[in-house]
Amino acid sequence: MHIGHVGAIEQALKQVDMLIIGIGSSEKHGTDDNPFTFEERMQMIKSVFPKRKIFAIPDIDDDSKWIAYVEKIVGRFDIVFSGNPNTIKLFQEAGHKTKAVKFHHKVNATTIRSLIAKGDGSWKKMVPASVVKIIVQSQSKGF
Repeated sequence: MHIGHVGAIEQALKQVDMLIIGIGSSEKHGTDDNPFTFEERMQMIKSVFPKRKIFAIPDIDDDSKWIAYVEKIVGRFDIVFSGNPNTIKLFQEAGHKTKAVKFHHKVNATTIRSLIAKGDGSWKKMVPASVVKIIVQSQSKGF
C-alpha cells in the first residue's frame, strides 16, 4: 500500500458511496512479487482506510472465468476502479462499467520492494506512516 494506491482509492471514494477493495493474488506470499501475506496486505490497507470492505481474490489463471470468479467472491457491484489496463479490459468485455484510476505519485510497488530488499530506507517516504510500521514489523519476522 503505497501513496499511489492511497491516491487511487481516494479518487474512487469521491465517486461512490461504498467502495469494496479486492486484493489480487491473495494466495501468494513470500515471493519477490508478493512478499506479504494477504493478512499483512489487508492490515496495510485497513491502517489507512479502516472502514473499507476488503476481499481476497486468489488467482485462477483463466481470464475467461475470472470475472465470474470475482463476482462470486465480492457479490454485486456497480463499477470497477483499477489502474491495471488488462483488468479494465476484462471487466468492460463482461459488460461492467469501469473507471481507470491514475497514480499521481511516481511510485510503484516493484521499486519499493527493491529498496526494502537493498536496505535503502528511502522507500519509507513512498508509503503512509502506518504502512511503514507494518512493513518494519514484517521485516523483523523475516521479510
